[in-house]
Amino acid sequence: YPNVTSYGIADVVPLLGLILKIISPLLPKSFQFAGLWGLMCFAFQGGFAAIILRKFVNNKVIIIGATIPFVIASPVLTKLFYHHSEGGQWVLLMTLAIWFYNVDKEHYKLREYIIWALVGLITAGTCIYFIPMVGMIFIGYSVNIILKDKKNIGAVIIDFFAYVGACLIFMGVMGAFHNNFSTNDSYYSEYIDRLIRCGANLNTFINSWGIAYFGKYLDVAKDGQGEGLAYLGMGMIIALVIAIVCQFCLCFTNKQKDTVYDETKDIVNFELHYLKISMAVVFVLSVIVGIGPTLSFNSTVICTIPYPEFILKLWCNFRSTGRMIWPAFYIAYIYIFAVIFTFFSKNVKVHKYFITVLVGICCIIQIIDLAPYLKVKHNYFAHYQELNTTIQDEAWESIGKMYKHMVVLPNSLVNRSDRRNELAKFAIDYDLTLNDFYLARQDLVDQTPIYQEKFKNNNYDEDTFYVFTYDSMFNFLEYDLNFYKVDEYVVGTVDDISSIINKKEIEIPDLINDKDFDSNMDFSLVFDPVYYYYSYSDLWDIEVTDTDKIFEHFVNIGMKEGRKANQSFSPDVYRKCNGDLDEAFGDKWEDYYLHYLKYGFQENRKIN
Repeated sequence: YPNVTSYGIADVVPLLGLILKIISPLLPKSFQFAGLWGLMCFAFQGGFAAIILRKFVNNKVIIIGATIPFVIASPVLTKLFYHHSEGGQWVLLMTLAIWFYNVDKEHYKLREYIIWALVGLITAGTCIYFIPMVGMIFIGYSVNIILKDKKNIGAVIIDFFAYVGACLIFMGVMGAFHNNFSTNDSYYSEYIDRLIRCGANLNTFINSWGIAYFGKYLDVAKDGQGEGLAYLGMGMIIALVIAIVCQFCLCFTNKQKDTVYDETKDIVNFELHYLKISMAVVFVLSVIVGIGPTLSFNSTVICTIPYPEFILKLWCNFRSTGRMIWPAFYIAYIYIFAVIFTFFSKNVKVHKYFITVLVGICCIIQIIDLAPYLKVKHNYFAHYQELNTTIQDEAWESIGKMYKHMVVLPNSLVNRSDRRNELAKFAIDYDLTLNDFYLARQDLVDQTPIYQEKFKNNNYDEDTFYVFTYDSMFNFLEYDLNFYKVDEYVVGTVDDISSIINKKEIEIPDLINDKDFDSNMDFSLVFDPVYYYYSYSDLWDIEVTDTDKIFEHFVNIGMKEGRKANQSFSPDVYRKCNGDLDEAFGDKWEDYYLHYLKYGFQENRKIN
């Protein structure tokens, strides 16, 4: 607020949210659908996997066992408990199932166009990130039916418009094209940088990222490459090796026909080599898009691909492109089971039992491998989790009831994981608007200059209160606001509310610029008593006006602990900017202050 945004581009499930919004009068006020959504995702993940696997084997026990890796797939486990909407990867399996079961049917039918329109609706209604992923699978489907019959090109075009049209219509209805974002050079610079950092590493299928028992954490080249986590799991890695061996055996024998058996064992018009080519297209396309501009293996950057700028600007809207590796992940799973089932199905008498044992062993290894992560998540969600909040003061209740709008400055504060939940919950509890929040796509522009200009023109909103850090408060001292220390925040208001919240207004003494502390050093270069006082709660037993005691604390404790004591100087940053001092002083924090006071300032040493 006031630059509203749509939950169509937020980190939620728009379609489910819309349905529940309609029936919200019937739901409890504290109702949350995260648990129900998680249950749906696991159920649909297994259900659509079973539908796909039935195309290759006709045994319920084998199918049920083979769905286990799909249900506990690492991308689902890691995303469902963080980015809820991205846990809906069953959408990809649903699209693959539609591909496999419709490729051999007659095309140019209304039924087919309706199906792809519904796919578009469900995809856009689950998560916008899935739109290009499902698009890749659609390309594989299109290649498959065109390879079968070139006359199907027209049907593919109509299917495409049905899918894309449904996506765009739903996004439009949800307001996803309502755009208050500042798409300037700094915006693109920030998002392209994330695009470069957040692609998948070539080790993505074997890199466990520390969530597995058997799998190892492997080094990566960029800090954001965890977005491309697609660890196959040790059970599936073993199955992959077996599948590759089976594939070689199939290639060097002439006994395998290019047909696939359905559940009734009838031969369907489904040429296996066309399917393989089409799946390979999806796999390669997914890997290329998932890797992004940075081609790397482990910690080595092999090369940076010089894509044209217009492609990067379009691409960066899906800046965490490592996730685009997921279609390749599921194609790999399907390939593994399809090859194993096809190879061992030649011997009808023994294949059923052998495959059952083989799938069972691989699934047991898979479960053991991912058990540590499953246990961590179970322990977390099996117990009541209370929000640890620093908002404790009784004054907050009075503030929440008096105002309609809350503005947090800097707005980046509500994107910090240790702050955003408590600030957002406070806004929800008192039905307040909030000027920013963590979104899947958000404006990265600092709102501080916007409000400074607003106050400069005497444009104050009496129904709004402002939440600052002590640091950010200094940017607004010249304006007609009243400041109050409430817990770890500074609250700014237009009106004097000291009597209502029983708080004294913050006293702002003149900044220390004298040299009374030491005749040879200007401590104001590293120390501001007001900044230091309000930055550390262990000082709040001292009167804010008692600068002598505050300075004494800084000299005896703060300097030894390396505390930042004014806006400009941080001993930690000074250390990082000057390697020679790091070698000389190590963790002796006092020496960094003294060096800067005696020599660093005169030498114009870097401090930021």
